[in-house]
Amino acid sequence: MANRIRYGVFHSVIGLGLLFTTPLFAQNPPSPPKVVDANGNFVGWPRTVFPSFTNFLTIGVERKINGVWVVIQAGPGGFGLTADRPFAYFLFTSADCSGNKYFDASVLPPAGSVDPSSNKLTLFFPGTPVRLLTIQSFRQSSGDQTCNPTNGPRPLYVGPAQSFNLNNLGLVPPFIVK
Repeated sequence: MANRIRYGVFHSVIGLGLLFTTPLFAQNPPSPPKVVDANGNFVGWPRTVFPSFTNFLTIGVERKINGVWVVIQAGPGGFGLTADRPFAYFLFTSADCSGNKYFDASVLPPAGSVDPSSNKLTLFFPGTPVRLLTIQSFRQSSGDQTCNPTNGPRPLYVGPAQSFNLNNLGLVPPFIVK
């Protein structure tokens, strides 16, 4: 009797498995939402990230810029700033902001920052290679560019600071999700 029950259960499981693998029951998975501009051109994939150095939420789109996937601040009005993140932070391994500039790459995908002081919509973001370095100071990209010490040496994944003119993409607001 037990063998008959096992035999029946086995064949039922196989039968259901075959039923749902047939084209009749196969479903096309939905495509993920994407952000497009006024002309229907691809802007990016909707994303939100929270980089560890700044602790500022970045809401925008993920897009490949110069070979690097990066989240860019964006909204219906186009690329731009959020009220709580009005500038980019350049990071340094020195205590006096001298030497190479780095950008926080502590989350995937990394967050970029749009500089408000230029009409060019300059995006700053971490390039490659991403490395774990000890950050000792930082300064803003615009406005008060005073060198500020970190609260003690801080290990952080960073990439060399890169920039890109977002106007070169030729995208036209409003941006919408499709």
